Amino acid sequence: MIDPVDALALELGFQERSQRVVRKGIDGRAQRGLVAAAGRFPGLAELIAFVGTVGPGRAAEERDQRNDHAATHQACHAEKESFNMGDIVTLSGSSQQVLLLLILFALTGLVAGVLAGLLGIGGGLVIVPALAFILRWQGADVEIAVPMAVATSLGTMLLTSASAIWFHDRRHGIDWPVVARLGPAVAGGALLGALLAAQLPGLLLGRIFAVLAAVIGLRMLLAVNPPQSDRAPFPRAWALIGPLIGAVSAIMGIGGGSFNVPYLARNGFPMVRAVAIASACGWPIALGGLLGFVIAGWGQVLFDHSIGYVHLPGLIVIGLGGALGAPAGVALAHRLPATHLKRIFGFLLLVIAVRMAW
Repeated sequence: MIDPVDALALELGFQERSQRVVRKGIDGRAQRGLVAAAGRFPGLAELIAFVGTVGPGRAAEERDQRNDHAATHQACHAEKESFNMGDIVTLSGSSQQVLLLLILFALTGLVAGVLAGLLGIGGGLVIVPALAFILRWQGADVEIAVPMAVATSLGTMLLTSASAIWFHDRRHGIDWPVVARLGPAVAGGALLGALLAAQLPGLLLGRIFAVLAAVIGLRMLLAVNPPQSDRAPFPRAWALIGPLIGAVSAIMGIGGGSFNVPYLARNGFPMVRAVAIASACGWPIALGGLLGFVIAGWGQVLFDHSIGYVHLPGLIVIGLGGALGAPAGVALAHRLPATHLKRIFGFLLLVIAVRMAW
């Protein structure tokens, strides 16, 4: 008796052998037909051979294209999936950092403006150390942070000193012929001072600022007033003193009032008029110093959103904050004891000087 499994295997083997015989017969007839056709039609064999080589190549090319499209689709899908909530949190954190930076700039400008209006000092004594700290916090090296803070401080004075000039001119306190002499002198000195400051190491520039700030702080702490002179008011030796005042002011990033007022008082100008003239001379100092720092850093990418050594967002926001804070400081000056406040600020300047020196 034949096993059913063996019978099934015999039947399958017979079918497979039959199919092989049929395929061989078909292939043989096709080959004989092609040979006969090639004999009747010259060149047909070469054409058939060429088609046989191109067909598989084109099929492979189409297969590769399909695979490339599939890979591209998978990559796009993976990229879409990669933008998850973590990326949104990162973007949100970046926006928060920018907002915090703008708030710090605005507060720096407001404080500098209030103190300038309240105590009659230049805002640069506040702006330079504050901005240097902010830029260091933003990742700037000290070799960039300090000169950029000085340059940006000078830029803010183009806004703040303009309002001070308008205020004094309304009261006819500015002696414009004197400004016409001193203005170009201090502007030229500021230009040279800025070019020099940009070449100094950042640490050395910070220590120069610290020494000069300490001198100003001691004068305020000890309430040293410039001596009045009985001589006729005239800016003697202005061609020598003017460039020197401009250069030192540009190196410190201040408007020069701390030097111009004593110089004018010693040359016979009343204190009120000396302050008004010094305010008017602050604008050419700021312009010359700003131009020098732009030239010194031109063509270099020193920091984000900067032109040369001038940080544009800091200039605009701090300058606007100072312009808003100065009138408030002037109003407070009539209500608070300015002498005691000057001594307090003189002490703070000494602390700032020590911090900037190290």
